[in-house]
Amino acid sequence: MNESPPLAPSRAANPQAQPGWVGAFRGIWLMTWRSQLTWRQLPARLGTLLVLPFLIYISMVSLDRRHPGDVSVHSMKSDAFYHWLLNFYFFLILPLACVRGCAPLIRDELQADTLGFLITRPVSRARLLMLKYASQVAWLEILLLVETLLLFAAGAARGVPSLDALLPLLLGVQMLAVPAWSALGLLLGQLTTRYMAAALLYGGVVEMGIGRIPTNINVLSIMRHLQTLLSQNAAIHGLYSWPPGKVSTALAALIAAPVIFLGMAALLFNVVEYHHAAEMQK
Repeated sequence: MNESPPLAPSRAANPQAQPGWVGAFRGIWLMTWRSQLTWRQLPARLGTLLVLPFLIYISMVSLDRRHPGDVSVHSMKSDAFYHWLLNFYFFLILPLACVRGCAPLIRDELQADTLGFLITRPVSRARLLMLKYASQVAWLEILLLVETLLLFAAGAARGVPSLDALLPLLLGVQMLAVPAWSALGLLLGQLTTRYMAAALLYGGVVEMGIGRIPTNINVLSIMRHLQTLLSQNAAIHGLYSWPPGKVSTALAALIAAPVIFLGMAALLFNVVEYHHAAEMQK
């Protein structure tokens, strides 16, 4: 009597089998963003992205109206654009957007009591955290790329010079800034429900305080390293009196920052047992 050959063990029958990084990332991406990238939500998202470019454009139009025929208005518009771009967008809106985007990645699961469901899937806690972080960072990179292009379009429409030289540098530095700020936000979200307040406290103590101390301790400031890289642009170097720094040190620090913050968040996520009732009381 012939016996049928044994069936190969399925992935479902083998509890040790885990999806690869690519497959798990795809699952997290689809679960997180596919439902939000719809035509119905596109007008609202585009409208949000257009707010800051519109404000920049209007502010420079008002300069033309207040100083008609003034030859210095061209320089005034350039200064206004750089202050909007760097002081308001790059060093305020961008960090807060990254913290706001990544801090709730695990915190929201705890509040909604869905974490237990996620960790029963064949993905370890550390891998789940890193995949959710990578998915969110990819989304933020896309979103902030579009925002930056819109900001530069507003500046170009008002005749701000030398933007073609600044754009590649700013986009490159932004690609380094987003993972660093996002990893910090993820860690803060692990530590407290008031992560935005914690982010503002961190910014005041580390970025605005320690970062301005003229000793080697200022290497702890992410903002200082971003300024070092942005100062390679002649227009920015002439406009801001940022302290000099080594490009190699800045690059190493911006690459190390997300690794350190993400590692701390993953370690905390692995060792701490979260309880929904306790989290809801926070």
